[in-house]
Parts: sequence; structure tokens; C-alpha cells
Amino acid sequence: AVSSVILLIFGFLAFLKTERVLGVMKDSALLFYLTYVGLAFAITLLFSNQLFEEALRCALILTGYGAIYALSASLCKVSRLWILWGVSTLVSLLAIYGLAAHQFPELYLSEKVFNHHAITATFTNPNHFATLLGFAILTSLTLLVTQARLHFLAIIFVAICSYTLLQTGSRA
Repeated sequence: AVSSVILLIFGFLAFLKTERVLGVMKDSALLFYLTYVGLAFAITLLFSNQLFEEALRCALILTGYGAIYALSASLCKVSRLWILWGVSTLVSLLAIYGLAAHQFPELYLSEKVFNHHAITATFTNPNHFATLLGFAILTSLTLLVTQARLHFLAIIFVAICSYTLLQTGSRA
């Protein structure tokens, strides 16, 4: 449900800049991918005993992945800087929540995610949380390196996410 809502939001934002969406449709990687989906659908119908409905469902799922790519590419071209700030901010806030909830377990929404030895935030596995934190560290570092002036908020995000990453106990 969360992924669907995020996809709808990305789609809405992308279609605000229609010229960017039309530009993505000229993307050769997307066109090759959609051609592959069409050929895979046709070959499945011709040489497989799979039902038409099942083959169509699989083709629609694959087309949906193409739509996610198109929306992401379009949104990234429209507002790459906003996406970087959004990811860095959201993950940093999740890291702060994870640090606080580890000290005060009653803040966890579910006992299942509480780990006595490592910070998990809203994840059951600390390694999954560590991966997200690593991603946020990279987006925050990108903000530091690509901006004309030094943003102290990005430095704070790197520090928070790096410290929290060490507290997850993840070997990644």
C-alpha cells in the first residue's frame, strides 16, 4: 500500500511537467524494455500452455516496472535536488526515531522489531535498516559534493545516519 501511494505521488509530480514525461518516452532503454515485454508476451502465448489471463497479468506487471522506471526518470530530471533532500531528510528522521526507540522500547509500534543488541527502527532486521542508512549517507554526501555552498544540514544528516549505521551492528 505504501509503495502504491508513493508511486501515485511520483506519477502526479512527474505529470506536472508533461514535457519531461514525453522526453522519457524517447528513452531507448525504456523502448527496448517495452519491446522485450511485448515479445515475451507473444512468445509465451505461442509456445507455452500458460493461460492468456496469467500471461497478460505477468505482462502487465512487467509493464508496471517500465512505468515505475519512466516516472522515476522523469521525476529525477524534474527535481533531482528535491529527491535527494527528501531521501536524506526522511531517512535521517527514521534514524533519530530508531535511536530514540532503542533507548525507550515503548516507542516501537510492534514488539517484533525490538532488538536488544542493535537498532532496527521500523525494520525487523538491522541489516535492512543499515542498507537504507547507507543509501541516505550517499544521498547526503551527494548533496555536500554537488552544491555550490556547504549545507550544514547535509553534514548533520551524514553524521546521524553514520552513527546510526554503526549502531545497527550490520557487517554491510
